[in-house]
Amino acid sequence: MDSQYQYYAFISYKREDEKWAKWLQKKLEHYKLPTSIRKVNPALPETVRPIFKDTTDLSGGVLEKAIKNALASSKYLIVICSPRAAQSPWVCKEVQEFIDSSREEFIIPFIVDGEPNSKDIATECFPKNLRELTNNRELLGINVNDMGSDAAAIKVVARMFGLHFDTLWRRWEREKRKKQELKNKKKLKRI
Repeated sequence: MDSQYQYYAFISYKREDEKWAKWLQKKLEHYKLPTSIRKVNPALPETVRPIFKDTTDLSGGVLEKAIKNALASSKYLIVICSPRAAQSPWVCKEVQEFIDSSREEFIIPFIVDGEPNSKDIATECFPKNLRELTNNRELLGINVNDMGSDAAAIKVVARMFGLHFDTLWRRWEREKRKKQELKNKKKLKRI
């Protein structure tokens, strides 16, 4: 990780979407980048940790100052996007911090509900300041409903490290199959 950052990412979310924030933090921090990819690029880390989430990483003090410090210490901002988050003043402030520091290309919208740039406020999932990024600054989100939650989490990793999603996904599926085969063999041995 760049020495100027303490965290790989800061997860911004509305309290009602905390289960997604917890899930994503755990998924990212327990993901291991494939050895074959790290051999080609030795600068890549083995794991993607730490990831900042307020309830696990804040230790007290003035909340707004602590959040600003954590944002400044995070390379990426992962925004859990939903209609609830789109209306959250805190989520909007956190997004604006990245935009104001000219780091909008390091914002990763992670869509769990709703749709971006919707004409209906009830389904809009992007905070206003993300919707206002236009032309060459417009951001694409990673939607768990389009690809499934595991694939979406791996797409976040691919985005963070500039890797090809298909390569990481195929490797993840292969590892999952191997684990299932091993589990099935152990079951057969017990019988």
